[in-house]
Amino acid sequence: MDYPLGNTIFITLIKMLPFYIETDGLCKVTKCLSFDPKLHEFQLEECYGRWFEEISSSPSIDASPEIFACFFFRQLHRKPTLLHELYLFRYKMSHSTFILIRNVICAFKSNNYRHFFTQFSELEPLLKHSLSDSVASLRQTAIRTISVAFKTPVAKLPSRLVSEWLGFPKNLEHFDTFLRHYNVIPDENGDFLIASIKFVEFTMFDYSTRQYE
Repeated sequence: MDYPLGNTIFITLIKMLPFYIETDGLCKVTKCLSFDPKLHEFQLEECYGRWFEEISSSPSIDASPEIFACFFFRQLHRKPTLLHELYLFRYKMSHSTFILIRNVICAFKSNNYRHFFTQFSELEPLLKHSLSDSVASLRQTAIRTISVAFKTPVAKLPSRLVSEWLGFPKNLEHFDTFLRHYNVIPDENGDFLIASIKFVEFTMFDYSTRQYE
């Protein structure tokens, strides 16, 4: 990467941001007793705010593809205009970075959970960390979609199949925990009754909605 001589602020930011992003992602899938999500979110937003100012005002700055992707991915679950903003900043990134970010945004916004989690499985660890909130959000939306699509008194689906659709780890432990929130317990064959799903509100940092490996 080439940075303007003496731009120590930007250099410091691109060294700090991966640490904050990784810590945020890890502490949302494990129980970190010292983790203060609100404080960490404030610090991360402040760093990205300064980074955004530098990127916007300095045309000569060559931005890190990972940091750029994380910038968009962190906002994916909460910002309806994200795709439009991506096109505004297209000139700041390589074509491959643009295509990657665009594909993930489109899969999420269209509720195409199969495509989203297929792409998610191929991402670098830092990018996965930045999508933790979106993973939790899309899984809950997907369960509602599946419930509507298959809701008959007798319809069942295999836990392993739905777990794969939603990008959960292969051992099913975390997916079973996720299902229990909906008052669902798979039968002896590992299938679960779609009509038994009872929708609930998850807490903001529920661990079971975020597991992926």
